Amino acid sequence: MRFNATTLVMLLLLAGTIAFIGAPARAHDWYPKECCGGGDCAPADYVMRREDGSYIVMALGTSVLIPADYNQWKISPDGRIHVCIGEYLISCAFRGPGV
Repeated sequence: MRFNATTLVMLLLLAGTIAFIGAPARAHDWYPKECCGGGDCAPADYVMRREDGSYIVMALGTSVLIPADYNQWKISPDGRIHVCIGEYLISCAFRGPGV
């Protein structure tokens, strides 16, 4: 089967697009710059929701408490809890619906 140059270019573009769409996004690709200083954002390794509505979250080897009245949650595109931790304080926290 022979392809002309235009068909070959179109096939290569299509293959590249499919490969790009199918590639999983790395987490730091979507963290806002105001939240993340490089490596201080990560998905939670452990989450415990306490009876008072607060969360204990472990990420990046650090445990933090997110109070029940924390009102700065951002939307997590994968539905998981993610946190950005600097100096043992949360700079941003993300969660999906129902979390």
